[in-house]
Amino acid sequence: MSRARLLALFLALALAPALAACAGVRAEVADHAAAAADASLESTEWALCQAASVGAVHRLYGPHPAKFAAWKRFCGYGTE
Repeated sequence: MSRARLLALFLALALAPALAACAGVRAEVADHAAAAADASLESTEWALCQAASVGAVHRLYGPHPAKFAAWKRFCGYGTE
């Protein structure tokens, strides 16, 4: 076996556990990222539907009837 192939084999064997660990870390990061995204979305929905003042909603959506109707449906305020 040539030195280059031997070196490549050695590196592959040496890096295999590190690459496997990276896959585990990547899965852990993905789980935490998904949880963070869920929390962020929940907070955004709360801010959009509960924390926004009436004035802010009317300034943003009032001039656009379709957007205002969509906001009301999204937040569960009906369509009237």
